[in-house]
Formats: sequence, C-alpha cells, structure tokens
Amino acid sequence: MMSTKFVTLKLGIKKNIIDGLLIHIPLGSKTAMITTKNKFAASPVIISRENIKSGIIKYIFINSGNANACTGKEGHKNTKQILNILSKKLNCSSDQILIMSTGIIGRQLPIKKIIESITNSDLNIYSNIKKAASAIMTTDKFPKYLTETYKIGSKNISLEVYVRGWYD
Repeated sequence: MMSTKFVTLKLGIKKNIIDGLLIHIPLGSKTAMITTKNKFAASPVIISRENIKSGIIKYIFINSGNANACTGKEGHKNTKQILNILSKKLNCSSDQILIMSTGIIGRQLPIKKIIESITNSDLNIYSNIKKAASAIMTTDKFPKYLTETYKIGSKNISLEVYVRGWYD
C-alpha cells in the first residue's frame, strides 16, 4: 500500500513553532483540489489551479500563519520563488507542486526566512499525520485529519483529509 509522507518545517512565519508542511504524494495517487470562488483569489490559489492541470502532482506545500492574499505582484513573486526553490530541492518541475497558504491576509510572506528554512531543511525526515495536521493550524483548537481505506473490487483505496478551520 502506498503511503503519504509528511515533512513539517519551521519557516519563521510563526515564532518557534512548526508552520510549514510538505506532503509527498505517492506515485499513482489522484489529487483533487477545491478552492475559493472569490474573484480576488490569492497567488497560491491561482498558481495551484494551473498546476493541478498538469495531471501529475508530486508534492503539496502549505504554510500557516500568513495567507499570502491581497499581496499583489510581490506576493505572486514570493509564491513563484518558493515553488522554484522547492522544485530544485525536490528534483521535480514547479508545476508538479501545489502551494497553499493560510493565515493573516494582507501581509507579505517573510520570504527570506522561508527560503532559508527550505534550503537548510532535510526534506527526507518524515513526520506523522497528527503533526502534519498541526502544522497547518491557525486559530484551530486541535488538528483535524482523517485517514480511511476502502476496498473497491480488488483494490484498496486510501483517502486522506487534513483541514483547518472547518470545525472547532
């Protein structure tokens, strides 16, 4: 059975706390995404909408504490910088990575701290799903996640869900 791998990171958005998550999607997995209908979607949403069309998503990168929304051209440039550094470090195309941000709206990401953290992190040290769900929390009181495996015909289908906000 395939297994999703999680890397939690301290990106420097929040003080001395895990605020980043890299999810390694197992080969052969199907990835789906639901996004806002807002005309003023944040840069990570706009770019991820395009990237998911590639059909091959290998990684999902999420930062918490800063939504990178309402940040204009600089916010878009920051999103692209993160994708570029990740794609080089992970040896994949930047369109094979979904990028998501959650948190405060209207502030620029501390891009130098984020790039430094990614550059200096070992992206092969894996974490568990509870810690992964904790990495994307903002005002949540507890991490929210679900993993289920279903047998359909002769195949086992695994479903993994991680959410923030939704229900406290």
